[in-house]
Amino acid sequence: MNVTNYFVTVLLEKHPETLRNLRAIVDAVDSGNMEGYAVESSGRIRRWVYIADAKKYFRIVFLSDGKTVLNAFPDSRYK
Repeated sequence: MNVTNYFVTVLLEKHPETLRNLRAIVDAVDSGNMEGYAVESSGRIRRWVYIADAKKYFRIVFLSDGKTVLNAFPDSRYK
């Protein structure tokens, strides 16, 4: 899983729940076990993963290459 500098330097501090569930998020992304698909006007791609231990969906935002993760955080609006 490729990540941006923002993901490493800002996101993991901003969203501690993402850090606590990072292993499960990486596993889901690497295995392709994701739900939903939406393309933002910027070309970024949104996907969602359900993390059973957290009992939540996390939104994973990829750059337009579809491989590099920009953002990942709990998304209470996705069902």
